[in-house]
Formats: sequence, C-alpha cells, structure tokens
Amino acid sequence: MPGDPHKLHLGKGVRFVKSELRHLPLSDDIWEADFLPTIWGGRTVWQGLVVTHDGCRPLRERMVEHQPDVNEMADLLSGAMLHPGDEGPRRPRTLHIRKRREWQELLPHLEQIGIHVIFAGRLVKWDRAFKEFCRTVLRSDSEAKPPAVKERYPAVAQFVRESGWIEIGDQQGVGFVARALDQGGLVFEDKMPRSLGEALAALERGLERDWPSVKAAIELPWSNGRAEGHVNRIKLIKRKMYGRANFDLLRIRVMTRGP
Repeated sequence: MPGDPHKLHLGKGVRFVKSELRHLPLSDDIWEADFLPTIWGGRTVWQGLVVTHDGCRPLRERMVEHQPDVNEMADLLSGAMLHPGDEGPRRPRTLHIRKRREWQELLPHLEQIGIHVIFAGRLVKWDRAFKEFCRTVLRSDSEAKPPAVKERYPAVAQFVRESGWIEIGDQQGVGFVARALDQGGLVFEDKMPRSLGEALAALERGLERDWPSVKAAIELPWSNGRAEGHVNRIKLIKRKMYGRANFDLLRIRVMTRGP
C-alpha cells in the first residue's frame, strides 16, 4: 500500500474495489457527497454524508478526526454503494460533489464504474441533511456523558484485565494497526482501521468473537501442541522424500518413531 496518505489507495486491502463496485446495479439515483468540519465533544471533527435527491435521510455517514483526503471520500462512497441505509446495494447514475482538489484523483475511477460526476458550487440536499444531522445526532451526543472505556469496549477491557494487552499503531499515515497479544503471542490483528476509534471498535469485535477460544486456551490444561508437532514432523519427512521414494517408504518413515 502506498505510503503517501494523500494518494488514492487501490488494490488489495482497501474498501474501494472497482471490480466489485462495477457489478452493482446502476440506478437512476442522483447522489450528493461531501465532508464538512463541525464541533463535537469540544473538538473539531469532519463529518461525511452521502444523500440522495429523493431521500430524507443520509445513505451513509462517516466521521474522521482529521481533514479528509481522497481515501476517506472513496471509503464513504463505496460504503454508500455497498451498504446504503435505505435500499439494496447500487451505483448512482450521477454524483454531485464540490470542486476540491482532494477529490480530483477519484473522478476517473468513478467514471470507469459508470458514475457521471458533476461539480456543484452548492449542494442543496447535502447542506440541508448536514444541518439536520448536526442539530440532532451531534448535539445529543455532545450533551451526553461519554461512556467509560470498559463500558464502551467491554471485551477489550476484559481481555486486558485477565489475559494480555493491546497495541495500536499508526502505519505511516495510511491508517492504523490494532493488535491484541498475550504471553503466547498474537491473538488478534486488524490492519484496516483508519482512525483510533475504528481501531478500538475492530479490537472489540475481534475479541468478542474470539474470546471463548482465547479464554479456553489460557484456563484449560489441554493443548493441541502435540498434534501440531506431529503434523510438522510429517511435513518435514514429505519434503525430504519428495521425488525420491514411493508411498510405502513414506508410510514406514512416518509410522517409525525416532529416538
């Protein structure tokens, strides 16, 4: 993945995959998409929305804690196409966005999947949806008492309290990597988060899903180490004998225990 966060990331490990988006049904929808800064919880965040000309609520929402680049816009649009908030997955026939140099690199790729992009000085539907969003969601969230970490991420809190530790690092400006580790090594890893909040959410999902297995490995006396050791020994024997002997000799060597 490229190291420059201001360049569009394409290929393995990204959300904007043209080969996947190109096969979505092409609708007659007209969409508007943009990011604007707002104040939430005493700090500046950038809120992204995708809205339709006919709908009354956003198809997709995305909040980032830094000024969005072309990859944030690509993630926002691909999320709206794959998982819209109203109907089934689809591509819009037309997309209205404000003319900003940050989005320029994305335009030819949108055209390649059949989306006609129009630059607009004003996004009427989007501006209205953004004002409504700020008035309802952001205001109610900012007035509410933020939950403690152990309440918001109970699986992470339980893992750190009973089993191991977590690590969250910045991948040179292209996103975050989130890891959960114990004395035995790596338990869970996710290299897709693009913010600290997404990294914590990924850890919560992963540990909540895998926690019964992790807990059993720590608490129970049984282990599959012996079986894994035999599998490794058989593989080593097969590699040594490849092209030199038949199955009968292989069977003898596998069944014969060494000193």
